[in-house]
Amino acid sequence: MFPFPACQENIVDEIVPGDSEATIARALEVAQAHAKFASTGVLGQMKTTLYADVLEGLRFDDNLPSTTLAQENQLKVDELAKALTMAKL
Repeated sequence: MFPFPACQENIVDEIVPGDSEATIARALEVAQAHAKFASTGVLGQMKTTLYADVLEGLRFDDNLPSTTLAQENQLKVDELAKALTMAKL
């Protein structure tokens, strides 16, 4: 069904044949189809749920060498969580 390894590994959803304009046109189609989820906050919640393990792992990374890096890491995690929650396609 998916001839490209990136699709098989779920790294990308689909490959759009053609040029940049075709890719942008398809991206807009997909965004419009998902817009209803973004406006209700469902999409952000789904992303937060999907990435919960990653976010939790970043939040408590014991391999960070200093408190300063840990604080910076926490800020990045918080920004990522906020971006995921506010994401709108």
